Parts: sequence; C-alpha cells; structure tokens
Amino acid sequence: MRFKYDQETKDRAVRMFEERRKDVPEESRVASFRHLSGLIGVPPDTIRGWVDRARIDGGEKPGVTTADSTSTASRHT
Repeated sequence: MRFKYDQETKDRAVRMFEERRKDVPEESRVASFRHLSGLIGVPPDTIRGWVDRARIDGGEKPGVTTADSTSTASRHT
C-alpha cells in the first residue's frame, strides 16, 4: 500500500538523517535509515529515497533534479 507523506514530514526525515550521520558517524547509512524508521514510522527505503532526492536537488549527488524532471514532464504533456 502506498502512502502520501506531506513535505514537512519528508523535510524533517532528511534533517534527522543528516543530524544522525553527524552525531553517529560510525553508523552505516542503512543503520541510520532503520533507526529513523523506528522513530518516525516511515519505511527505511522511503527515507532513503527522500535523502537521495534532497542530495540530488542540492547538487551533492549526480542526477536529474526535481525541477528539471518537472519541466521535462510538462513539455511532454
């Protein structure tokens, strides 16, 4: 079953992940996602997707930004 999460929840999860990585740098990314999942009740893979999207949109990771994908999609409709 798919759930829709509001932008505030997504932003909070990304911030919490970044804080967790700073506070516990020896912890693996997977363990950090699992920890946050237990705290906020969102599946780890969902949080991972939000973090990856934020890193792409912020220019920290290669990929198509949300703005670019939205503009491309609107040109094809």
